[in-house]
Amino acid sequence: MKRSSALAALGVFVVACVVYARTAGYDFTYDDVAIIKDRTLFHSLANWRQILVAPWWPDALYRPFAAFTMVANWQAGGGDPRPFHLVNIALHGAASVLVFYLARTMLGIGAAAVAALLFAVHPVHVEAVANVVGRLEVLATGFAVAAVLCYRADGVLAADGDHTSWRRYGATFGTLLFTLMALASKESAFALPCLLLAADLLTSSVRETSFEKVFRGHRLLWVASVVVALGWLVLRARVVSDLTGLEVAPGLEELGLMGRAVVMLPIVLQYARLLFFPARLSVDYSPDFIVPASSITGSGLLGLALVLAAAATAIVVRRRAPAVTFAIIWMAATIFIVANIIAPTGVLLAERTLYFPSVGAVILAGWGWQVLSARASSVAVVAAALLVVLGATRTMSRNPVWRSNDALYRQLSRDAPESYRALAVDGMLAAQAGDTRRGEALLRRSIGVHPLAAWVWRHLGNLVHDQGRYAEAGTYFWTAWRVDHSRRLDAERAVQDALRAGAFDTAEARLNEAAKVWPDSVEIRIAAGDVALARGKPLKAMTLRRQLAWDNPGLPELWMLTADAAFQAGYCPELLRSARRLKVLEPNAEELPRLEAGAGRLGCDQPGRAVPTLP
Repeated sequence: MKRSSALAALGVFVVACVVYARTAGYDFTYDDVAIIKDRTLFHSLANWRQILVAPWWPDALYRPFAAFTMVANWQAGGGDPRPFHLVNIALHGAASVLVFYLARTMLGIGAAAVAALLFAVHPVHVEAVANVVGRLEVLATGFAVAAVLCYRADGVLAADGDHTSWRRYGATFGTLLFTLMALASKESAFALPCLLLAADLLTSSVRETSFEKVFRGHRLLWVASVVVALGWLVLRARVVSDLTGLEVAPGLEELGLMGRAVVMLPIVLQYARLLFFPARLSVDYSPDFIVPASSITGSGLLGLALVLAAAATAIVVRRRAPAVTFAIIWMAATIFIVANIIAPTGVLLAERTLYFPSVGAVILAGWGWQVLSARASSVAVVAAALLVVLGATRTMSRNPVWRSNDALYRQLSRDAPESYRALAVDGMLAAQAGDTRRGEALLRRSIGVHPLAAWVWRHLGNLVHDQGRYAEAGTYFWTAWRVDHSRRLDAERAVQDALRAGAFDTAEARLNEAAKVWPDSVEIRIAAGDVALARGKPLKAMTLRRQLAWDNPGLPELWMLTADAAFQAGYCPELLRSARRLKVLEPNAEELPRLEAGAGRLGCDQPGRAVPTLP
C-alpha cells in the first residue's frame, strides 16, 4: 500500500510539473517587476535584517518567508527569471503531492489520486504558478495542507493514547511550524484554525466518535495554533500599521460589513464557476467586468442560495460522507478570508486566490469519482481521464498569457476589454506608442468606470505633464493623492506642476494640506523648498533643503537641490559644500558641471567674498 501511494504521489508530481514546464523560460511579469526585479532590497540575503521587518510592498502586506524565497532565488540565479519559474513549478508539484496525501486520509487511493491530478492540472492555478509572485499562494497552501496533516496525525495519536512518543511531538511541532510558515507566506493562511477544526470533525466521523472527544484529545494544540495566528496578526499590524495594509477593492469603498457582503454575494457564483467549470478565465475581474451591486440582485440571491445549500449539505452528510463536509468547510473557510467580508482586500476576485480553496473542490470531485467508481468503474476511469486531459490542455494553453508583460496586456484587453484596468493599460500602451490622444481618451474612460483608482489619475497626470499641460497635470496628481494619501510623490508633483503653471497660491495650499498628513516626509519637504524658490526666497529654500539633506545624508538628489538653491541665493559656502558632497555620492552626476560652473561665475573661490545673511 505504501509503495502504491508513493508511486501515485510521484505520478502526481510529474504531471503537475509537466503541465507548467514551458513556463520555465518566461520573463518577470506584472507584479514580478515591482516586487522582484526593481526592488533591490530583495536582491541580497545580506539584507536579511531589513527583509525580516519589511512589508511585501513598500507600504503594504507582510510576507517574510515568501520574500526570503525570492531573495534566495535572486542571489542563486543572479536575477535570471528562469530559476524563479523552476522553483514555482517544483513547489506546485510538492503542493499537489500534499493534496494527494490529504485526500488519502479520507478517500481510497484511486480517488485521492484523481483529486490530486485534478489539482495538478486545474486551470484556475495558472496565475498562481506561471506568475512568479503567485508563489505566495502555492507556499501558503502547501504549508497549510502540511499543518492539517500534522494536526490530524496528532489527533489520531492522541485518540490512541500516545502522549509522549517522538511521533506525537513531531506532529505537534509540525502543526505549529507549518502554521507559522503558511502565515509568513500569505494572509489566506488565517483560515487554518477553522481547517484544523474541520480535520477533527473528519476524524470524529471516520472513527464514529464524538467531535468533542477528538478535539479534547489535543485541544491545547489547537489553542496554540490560534495563539500563533493571533501573534502573527499583531506582528503584521506593527509592520504594515493596519490589519489589511492594502487598498480597498473597487466598489467596496466606505462600505461596512453588510455592504461588502451584498457586493460579494453575486461573486459566489464566479467562485463556483472557476472552481468547477474553469473554461473561461480572465486576467482581471475589476469593474466593469464585474459590476459591484449596491443592493440585492437576482445573482446575489442565487449566490446566497448556493451558500445556504452548501452549508445544509455539509451538515446533513457529515456522518455518511465526511469527505464532502470537510471539502465544503475547506472551500468556505479559505474563500471567506479573501472574500472582502471581514476586511476588504485590493481585488473583488482574482484567480490566484482560488489556489487554496481549490483543495476542497478537488477533494469533493475525488469523492464524487469514488462514488461513481463503485457503481460503474469503467465510466469513472474514462471520466477521470477526460477531466485530467481537459484540465491539462486548458492549463497549458493558458500558460503563455504570463510569458511577458506584452502578452499579458494583450490578453487583458481580450479577457476584460471594458474593465477599468484594461482601459487604463490600453491607454498607457497607446501613449507609449506615440498615440497620446487615444491614450488620454482611454485613461479618461477608465476613470469614468472607476474614478477612485489613484494609479490611473497618476498615469493621466504623467501623460499631460509630458505635453507641458502643467495645470491639468497638477490637478490629476493632486486627485491621485487625495484618493491615496500613501503616495507622497503624487502630492509633491501636484505642488511642482502648480508652480510650473504659475499657480503659486494653489501650490502653497496643496503643500499646507499635504504637510498636515506627512509633515516629515522627504517629498513634502522637497515641495516646501520648491515653493520657497518660486516665492523668490532662495535662502529659505536652501535652508529647508540643507536640513533635509542633513537628515538624509545618503541621498545625492538632496545635496544637488541644496547646491542649486545655494547657487540661486549666491551663497558660496553651502554651494561648495553641497557640490562636494554630491560629487562624493555620485561622481558622474549630470548637475555637477553646471554647479561647478555656477560656483566659478559667483567667484566662490575668491577669499573674503561677501555672502547673504541666512534667515
